[in-house]
Amino acid sequence: MAERHQPQVYSIAAHRGFADALVAGLVPRYSDPEFGLARLTLLVPSSRARRTIAEAFIRHAGEHTTPGLLAGVRVAINAGPTREPVDPVRVLTNRSSGKMGFALAQALAQAGAEVRLIAGPVALDTPAGVQRIDVETAADMLDASLAAASEAEIFIGTAAIADYRPAQAEPGKIKKSASRLSLKLERTEDVISAVRKAHPELFIVGFAAETDDLAKYARDKLKRKGLDMVAANWVGAGRAFDQDHNALQVFWSDGEKTLAQAPKIELATALVELIAERLAAKRSADKPTSRRRSPPKKASAKSSKSR
Repeated sequence: MAERHQPQVYSIAAHRGFADALVAGLVPRYSDPEFGLARLTLLVPSSRARRTIAEAFIRHAGEHTTPGLLAGVRVAINAGPTREPVDPVRVLTNRSSGKMGFALAQALAQAGAEVRLIAGPVALDTPAGVQRIDVETAADMLDASLAAASEAEIFIGTAAIADYRPAQAEPGKIKKSASRLSLKLERTEDVISAVRKAHPELFIVGFAAETDDLAKYARDKLKRKGLDMVAANWVGAGRAFDQDHNALQVFWSDGEKTLAQAPKIELATALVELIAERLAAKRSADKPTSRRRSPPKKASAKSSKSR
C-alpha cells in the first residue's frame, strides 16, 4: 500500500462499510506482508480503526476456509469473559476480548458447521451464520454451555470463565469508607468439566492460557479433564488478550502441533482444519471393527455317509 494513501486509511478505516469493502478484496492475502492484516494494522495508528478492520477480517476470512470440512456438524462454542457481580456497580472480570472465540465460530460456520455461540459480555458483532446466546456470569455460562452441548457433536471452550465469584453480591453499592476492603470469594463450577461429565462421548476442545510451563499445564488439563484437544497460548506481556494476533500450541493424546503467530482469523481457520482432522480420526477409531467370518468347512465324504 503506497505511503501517500496512509492519511485516507487513517481517516476512514474506522467506518465499518469501508472496512468491509477494503477487507473483502484483501482477505485472500491476509498473511501477505504488504497487503495483509498485519500490514494494515501497522499502517493504522487508531485503535478503533484497527479493531474495525480486524472485525471485518473476521466477517470475510471464513469465505476462504475449506468448505465442507464440517458440513452439517453441530458445534457449541463459548467465548469471551464472564462478569461476577460484587454490587450493582462493580464486577469481577478478566481481560478476555472474545476475539479468538468469535474468529473460530466464524471459521466453523464457513466450514459448514451449525454453530451455536455462547458469548460473554464482549463488543463484537455476531459472525455470519452463527446463532448467538449472550450470557453474563459463570453460572449463566455453565447453564447455556450444558444446554448447547446436549445438541452438539463438538464442544469448544474458549471462554475465560471466572474461577471465583463473590460469595455474596451486595444489594446496594459498597461505599468508599474503610481504607481496606476484603471480599470473600467462592469457587465457580468448572464448565468444561461439567460438559465432559454430562456428555462422555462428546468431542471436546479446551483452551489454556498460561504464563509459564505451557506444555506441562496444557497436557495436564487435557488428561485431568478428559478432553480430546487443548489449544494453549501464552498470555501476559501484551500477548493474546485483546490482540488481533496470537499463536497456539495444540495438544491431543498422542500428538501436538504448533500454529505460529498469525492473525487470529488465520489461526482459527488452521485450528478448524485440525479439529476436523482429529474428529475424523476419533470417529474412525471408535468404529467397531467387523471380523471376517471364515467360510464353513465342507463336510468330508466320510462324515456325510449314513452309518
